Amino acid sequence: MLLKRGFSSSSVSRRNFYDVLQLRENADRKSIKANYYKLSKKYHPDLNPNNKEAHKLFLEINEAYAVLGNEA
Repeated sequence: MLLKRGFSSSSVSRRNFYDVLQLRENADRKSIKANYYKLSKKYHPDLNPNNKEAHKLFLEINEAYAVLGNEA
């Protein structure tokens, strides 16, 4: 059996992660985390069933936080 690993190609570029989280580029760790929680709750799939745009935004928000949350 041959296993194949899939790689995600993000539609969000690194320079736009701050925009995704609605932050300025000089945001501190506390602001990054606060906006992440606010936006992830707003667009969470459980709160927006059958809303593909909310799901897409939720994924982008998580990707942005995965990068920026580790840098701050």
